[in-house]
Amino acid sequence: MEKSSGFTLMELMLAVTLFSVAIIISVSALLGIIGVQRRSSALQRVENNVNFAVKSMMVDISVGDLFYCGTNVPDGPLDSTTPQSCWSSGGRLLVFRNVRDEKTVYRLDNGMIRRCVDDAGSGACDEPIVNANYLQLTSSQVSIDPAIASFYVDGAEGTADSDLEQPLVQLVLRASASVSGETEMMNIQTTISQLTPDF
Repeated sequence: MEKSSGFTLMELMLAVTLFSVAIIISVSALLGIIGVQRRSSALQRVENNVNFAVKSMMVDISVGDLFYCGTNVPDGPLDSTTPQSCWSSGGRLLVFRNVRDEKTVYRLDNGMIRRCVDDAGSGACDEPIVNANYLQLTSSQVSIDPAIASFYVDGAEGTADSDLEQPLVQLVLRASASVSGETEMMNIQTTISQLTPDF
């Protein structure tokens, strides 16, 4: 009698079992990689949002003057307001005159960074704060920690005749975002020097 060549039932079952185990492991690894990629992509979007807000502030601040740092927006035009530093204690808001001679206010409140520009001199940025006048710079997915976030200003009080110190603005903040059920934190500290000579 001639012996037939082929697989036995036992060999076929073993091959199918090994193939199934290999497929399950591969699919599990692929799903894990997709989850990590989604989380990484969401975190990157949050970081990009915070970086964009901070960089746009840096550009605006670096060409500004008449810096005022504190807790309340001074009423009226900045020309009639005495510049004020807050290097030791920090402040929740920064007020200055931008390159277009407009009163500009940055606020760190309610877990976000807001900006107001009073281009008509109407007092739109003055107290009491009207949130409709303030543009939200950070996404609603990002939360700014109010215990950490502050502006620090040094050298704002000097006049052109009395000092040789450039105004210096330091921004310190902690941003957090919930990504895939986990909270991710970013600590940011940057120092901005006034680019136009102040002496």
